[in-house]
Amino acid sequence: MKRWYAGALLLVGLLGCNPSTPPTGGITTPIKATEGGTVENGGARLVIPPGALSQDATVTLSLAAKPSEPSENPLKPAGPAVSFDLGGATLQQAATLELPTDVAGQEGDLVILEKNPTPGPDEPQIRVHAARPVGGAQVSGQSLASKVAYSVTRKASYVAYLVPKPKPQEGVAGRPLQVPFYWQAYIPWCVPTSLAMVLNYHQALPAIAGSTKFPGGFASNFGLASLIKQPASSGSNVVSILKAAGVPDSAYSTMQWDADLIPSNPFSAYIVLATTGVFGLFPAKPVWTSSDRQWHGFVISGLTNAAGDGIFLHDSNFRWGGAPNQVTWAQFREQNCKLKDEKDPSKGCSGDKELDGLYTLIFYNDPKPETQRRGSIELSRDPSSLTFRNPSNELISRWDWEGGYPNGYYFTDEATRLSTFPYGSNLVQDAEFRSLIYRSSRLEVGFNVVNVTNVALDFELEARLYVNNAMKSQKLVNTNVAAYDDSPINLDFGNLADLAGTIGSPTPARLELNLRQGGQVQDVKQIAFKLAPNPPTLPTVRILVPSASITLLKGEPFTFRGEGFDPHSLPDGRARLSWLEGGTLLGNGSSYTLTPAAAGTRTVNLVATGEYGLQATASTTFTVIDPTRTPGEIVIVEPKPNAAYWSPTINQALVDVPLVGYATYSNGAAVPGARLVWTAQAQGGSEVEVGRGSSLTVRLAGGRSFALPYTIRLTVLSDAGTPIGSRTVLITVGYTYIG
Repeated sequence: MKRWYAGALLLVGLLGCNPSTPPTGGITTPIKATEGGTVENGGARLVIPPGALSQDATVTLSLAAKPSEPSENPLKPAGPAVSFDLGGATLQQAATLELPTDVAGQEGDLVILEKNPTPGPDEPQIRVHAARPVGGAQVSGQSLASKVAYSVTRKASYVAYLVPKPKPQEGVAGRPLQVPFYWQAYIPWCVPTSLAMVLNYHQALPAIAGSTKFPGGFASNFGLASLIKQPASSGSNVVSILKAAGVPDSAYSTMQWDADLIPSNPFSAYIVLATTGVFGLFPAKPVWTSSDRQWHGFVISGLTNAAGDGIFLHDSNFRWGGAPNQVTWAQFREQNCKLKDEKDPSKGCSGDKELDGLYTLIFYNDPKPETQRRGSIELSRDPSSLTFRNPSNELISRWDWEGGYPNGYYFTDEATRLSTFPYGSNLVQDAEFRSLIYRSSRLEVGFNVVNVTNVALDFELEARLYVNNAMKSQKLVNTNVAAYDDSPINLDFGNLADLAGTIGSPTPARLELNLRQGGQVQDVKQIAFKLAPNPPTLPTVRILVPSASITLLKGEPFTFRGEGFDPHSLPDGRARLSWLEGGTLLGNGSSYTLTPAAAGTRTVNLVATGEYGLQATASTTFTVIDPTRTPGEIVIVEPKPNAAYWSPTINQALVDVPLVGYATYSNGAAVPGARLVWTAQAQGGSEVEVGRGSSLTVRLAGGRSFALPYTIRLTVLSDAGTPIGSRTVLITVGYTYIG
């Protein structure tokens, strides 16, 4: 997660946003830079040491009425807003600002909030500082100071705030709030993922409920990320997302806390009050938190015990399961700030502003009823919650997240990930979803149902598949999930062609997931995609052996060989092959061996079937002979004299040449195939044996873009294995080369 800045922090009521009375006037005092001085107004005092001012100036100290705050805010104003103007000078070293308070008799801790009226684009508007006593008075515990101080270095507005001493409520401590849980699935989307948890804990804000990105008012990490086009490889700013969603500043409070408050009595008290309710004045709420040290956003969802010395965390870095994640405050400090002493977390943080920033966010709207916060749908992009397979059951596409797409997600073209696939891509490209899904694809869905309560519950999951806004399939699943556990759900919608019917152009489709418990809706997620007509591209097919008409011998086996390609067949782009004669299936695959039983002319077809059912056919016609054998003869049937053989593939040097022949001894007996020896001699080369038998196919190296002459010889061996005669034929072999 990249550095998160608070932006317009604590935007409701803080520091005079909603003052109960108009601001009061200021008191001005001329101060010499070399001497320093003091300005007082209504119990507030600014003490400027000698040499602190950059120049002589008239300094003004002003008071404004104590800010008003929503009752839901755990922080309570403890005095007026104090600001000062340096009359054009700046502070070269810290001055001391003393603030009056009105917290006599109250219990809790005091902090000072600094509001920068004109923050830069990457600066927080509100900073929370530790207060120190004036005159030795206490700033925490039973006796609160009537005045606190802070060392200021810049002009701003400062207010003392009280973090009341919490009063834990029975039945809350030791059990986390029932906050929905989601997973960021190995990408740095902690901010939108954890923000979706907190948003869905509350009643839907109007901006969320009114957005088509969030069906039913349920936020999703991919929907939130799409609002700011957040890449899958980078983090984000929570305020940027809220502003992009149209959530008004008045709906939430967000602040940056000083390093020495990570944690501290004020910070831990703030968390206790928020997660248990301010003395019961408002419902308990989770606190969204972001750490500069970790570059991570997470949700504090409750206290681990009544003493309040540990917290529960909803951490989207890890999948849910088994038990809530919990840490002690010491562990929290060690994880979220750069320690002064790595061996002793109690010594606090270093104060390194680049590493120790801690940010909090709470919403002011009411939580959903407890009965509507018992479970959530945990989706994933790796492994993918949606996958599509072709009719051959090969994975063709899966759902993945990327904020730059309109919905925050896209669908992969898995063919581009396969080194064996020769075409590079398989699916039709689309601007909205990146890839369209062919109608004859199988949809599989997998996700977890999460139980965020401390008791086992029965959940009902309803999945609806819509095509062109018409519901085509509905699946209902009941599952019992143990306390703080999850249950996997796997759904198979089968071949979508059976549901979608015929479509002539890209057609919208969507999957809706609805989770209920006890009849109450817990979560809703919707994933849209587009179906495309099945591709019209025909496969290609060719018969490699024989490459031309051929004569075969009755009773002698001959192997036909062919190939077929389809731009949509994964993983290697090869079509399914079938050999047929007439309407009779002879065999399947790239080769088929035939032993002719009778003489005559025959035709064999090789049919290539593409992934989506389209077919192409290649044919070869051959003659089968039953020769009259003459004693002492040697006959080469194939190759024929002066036949030319060329490779059917560009830059493929090896060429298939069929060899068919027979011979008889002087007594008229047929020479067995084992004693029929075939040799080949390229022009200028040596004669080499290439095979034995009456019918076979050999591969010869062709001339590079020219016809290379070959002498093919059939030699007959005696019973003793010595040559007793031979016959030759001249042919040429070549291949086309393109450099």
